[in-house]
Amino acid sequence: MRSKEQSAFYLHKSGAERDRGIQFKFTFEQWCAWWEDNLGPDWFQLRGCRKDKYVMARKGDKGPYALWNVKCITHSENSREQHNNKGKRLTEAQVIEIYMSDRSKTVLSAQFKVSKDTIKLIRNKKTWSTVTNQLTYTGVRGSVRK
Repeated sequence: MRSKEQSAFYLHKSGAERDRGIQFKFTFEQWCAWWEDNLGPDWFQLRGCRKDKYVMARKGDKGPYALWNVKCITHSENSREQHNNKGKRLTEAQVIEIYMSDRSKTVLSAQFKVSKDTIKLIRNKKTWSTVTNQLTYTGVRGSVRK
């Protein structure tokens, strides 16, 4: 049976690699040591996804999860940084890819560095409608879009 620390490690690793396509270059031992170095012996209780908890954030929200590319900040700080880093303008080709994709909003948000709300607005033809109105979605994600 896995410890709660092991479960958290594998959840972090699989979420990064499989769900968001981000390399994860920590072993379990390195990951635990990093947390303890940053937060002390009670590190497991201090990390998490609530605004006052701490996260392992990538510098500039780019590159892999690796010792040289991560920092320990609060979830609130990380959310602010992510918001500030998402000023990138999408191309028409990217909008079409988002609209036609069956991938989740979370995966697309990470891939294109835009918010999940932006993905939803594109899929619902509430933004970029000059591009999406020309498209008809017939995939498996839900009802047919016209």
